[in-house]
Parts: sequence; C-alpha cells; structure tokens
Amino acid sequence: MNKNLVSIRPQLLTNIQNIALKDIITPTIPIAIYLQEIENIAVWATDDLTALNKVGITANHIKDLKDRINACRSFQTEWLKLKNIKPTKQKECEELRHVASKQRDELVFIYRYAFRNNIAALKEIKAINKKNTTAELVATLANLIRIGRTYPELLEKISFDFTQLDKGKELGYKLQGQHSDFVTTTPEKDKIKYLRDKSYTHLKHLADDIKNAGKFVFAKNKERLKGYEIAYYKKKKAYLKENVNSQ
Repeated sequence: MNKNLVSIRPQLLTNIQNIALKDIITPTIPIAIYLQEIENIAVWATDDLTALNKVGITANHIKDLKDRINACRSFQTEWLKLKNIKPTKQKECEELRHVASKQRDELVFIYRYAFRNNIAALKEIKAINKKNTTAELVATLANLIRIGRTYPELLEKISFDFTQLDKGKELGYKLQGQHSDFVTTTPEKDKIKYLRDKSYTHLKHLADDIKNAGKFVFAKNKERLKGYEIAYYKKKKAYLKENVNSQ
C-alpha cells in the first residue's frame, strides 16, 4: 500500500472499503474545499463540546471526524496522482506507436521489393496485419523481424541496413512495456477513485451528524450557529442571487 495510505487506521480503512458502491454519495463540492470546511467545523465543535455533549457528541466523535478527514485527503491525493499520470502515459504511448507504425510500414515497403521474386517470402509480407491496436502492432513488428532474418540473402542484394531489424525489435519491447504500464494504471485508478468516493461518503455521514447537532444546539445562537454551516454553499448562493439580480 502507498505510504500515504498506511497511516489510515485498519478499522477505519475496513469501514471505508465495506461501503457498497450503491451507497456512495456523489460530492457536490470540490473535495479539497469540502475537507477544509469540515476541518473548520471540527475546530469549531471542539470549542462547543460541553454544549454538544448534551446531544451525544463527544471528543471521540471529533477525533473520529479528523481521522476520516485525513483518510479522505490521502485517497484524494492518490486519486489526483493517478488521474494526472494516465494522460501523460497515454501521450507517450501514442507517440511511440506512431514511430513503430512508421518502422512497420518502412520494413513492409522494403520487403515487398526485396522479396518480389520469391513467392513464399512475398506471401508472408502480404499476410502482414496492418491493424492499429498496440498488441497487433507489437506482434507485427516481431513478425517482420523474423521474416527479415529468415531471408537475409534477399535483403543483402538490395544493401539492406540490418540495424533496422534491431531498431524494430527495440521499438516492439518499448511499446509493449509502455502499453502495459498504461493499461495497468486504469484498474488502479478506478480502485482509488472508488475508495476516495467511499472515504468521502464515510466522512460526510459523521460530518452531517456533528453539523446537525450544532445547528440544533445553537439554533437560537447566531454567533455559534454560523460555525456549523458550509461557507461554500452560502457564497455560491449569494453569487447566484447577485447575478440574477444584475440581469
């Protein structure tokens, strides 16, 4: 497990993992902003513990809330890392695919001329797969290298540069490696995304309990009540109202 996730308490991690996909709550606020808002509420509630104790909110609830915040932040960090890695790897893979495709086409072009009078060799070239999936391209390069080494005397007659076979082999290895790296990031990315969403859901359940308790206890105390409201929503509501009025 990534070192950023090791610090999550085993029981907390188990509770997060056990949340069913159907029970995941979709975030309606950017995660980074939400985490900061809930951290602010945790500090606020700590000062109000004596009053909150009367409705069942204790110091243990605040500690648990902070643990859930840290867990969600850890999963969010991992999610962002994987989210940014995939486009980079995809671009690198596509660039290498382009180079490998050109090498494949060059070898086919040369072979067709070199093997023009050899029915068996020409038949192999005509059977070359020109489809463009990465796996097929890697297999085609390997096949072209095999064919070139099967008929070296025909290639020698046209002064063929045999280092092109080595180049094709190296491109095939690189492309296969990059493609494997790219593909393996996808399931890991999906796994972390689900865990991030589950950790958010687990956090929100407790955060809502503490917020609702604070709103109940301080319903008649505006100064303390404001600490249990999500500022993001208030600002968004004010912004929308301002823009409607200005139209």
